Amino acid sequence: MSLMIGSRMTVPPIAPPRLSEALERVEVSYSDQGRSGFQLSFRMGRGLKDLLDYSLVTERLLKPINNRVVIVVYFNVSRHVLLDGIITNHQLSPSNDPGAATLTVTGEDVGLVMNLEEKRQMQPWSDIVCIESILKNYSYLGFTLCDDNVSDPARQAPSETAQQPTQAGITDLAYIQSLAGRYGYRFYITPGPIPGSNRVYWGGQNRKGPSQKALSANMGPHTNVDSISFQYDALGPSRFGYFQNDQKQTPISQGSSERLQSPLAGETVPVHRTSALEDTGLYSQMADESVAGKLAQARFDTLLNDPITGSGELDAMRYGGILEIGKLVDVRGVGRSYDGTYYVKSVNHRIDVRKKEYKQGFTLTRDGFGPVSPRVSV
Repeated sequence: MSLMIGSRMTVPPIAPPRLSEALERVEVSYSDQGRSGFQLSFRMGRGLKDLLDYSLVTERLLKPINNRVVIVVYFNVSRHVLLDGIITNHQLSPSNDPGAATLTVTGEDVGLVMNLEEKRQMQPWSDIVCIESILKNYSYLGFTLCDDNVSDPARQAPSETAQQPTQAGITDLAYIQSLAGRYGYRFYITPGPIPGSNRVYWGGQNRKGPSQKALSANMGPHTNVDSISFQYDALGPSRFGYFQNDQKQTPISQGSSERLQSPLAGETVPVHRTSALEDTGLYSQMADESVAGKLAQARFDTLLNDPITGSGELDAMRYGGILEIGKLVDVRGVGRSYDGTYYVKSVNHRIDVRKKEYKQGFTLTRDGFGPVSPRVSV
């Protein structure tokens, strides 16, 4: 593992020995919805040079907001950027035992810098162009926008009678999140592939690409999970029954209430709840009615929440790599009903430097029971 700390305006250098040698624990949490964060725990004591205060408490490289932390982990010859974030908080825990005091440094992903200043300004007509424009203001963070799962409505300009969108007194981050909520999209930032660069995902749930290395349970020497469990929530998914605006309710045909995304399960479960598709004013602004329909479909795909949830913990050393959010992973060894492909919704990384342990907690989701294919990627 490699620790890098420095100014948030540049790619930070390798941390000095006084910090890397004191680092005891690392915890990093990622989710495909909401903010991602981290905690670094440093063990410290006070010698003759630290009579007035703990040296790490006054360490300039650990000052909140101004400093950026990057952590890189290595599996064999493969490099993975585990963390790229901004320090926001300190917590000191003194101890009566010599050298047992702890300084816990907490922070958020680099998206924090987009949440420091409220702005009032006009934005481009196309939402995807708007996001690209905002990200250019933070080029020093190495942002790359991943928009492969963005539907037509986000790329289409509204009708000529629509008002130009305005960022009305909110931060850049809050504005991007509001646009994501309009379409039912996911918005999150993950570090890499090289230190100092970051991938920005803004779009629908990603069900494309190959699966990651399989999670195996009850497989003897091939087992790589410490624990795993599953839950079926029959009231989780919902469908749109009608379109609601100020004047009337318009029924939505059954054909338009079918998910366009590829199923992850061989047997989808029935939907028992019906909701209304509220008119946000965006549908009437669309120049093309078919695009407005696609927007409604995108929101429906999000409303139809995956009723199957899996959670557990794995040993990263035994797994041989990092389980990444926003991608697919195969599960085997838990029985036909729950074997198969899942979407990785969240991952929590926990590294104990002194014990040389690396654990990953995870949450998986999908739309039904049974695998689509009898084979999984191992």
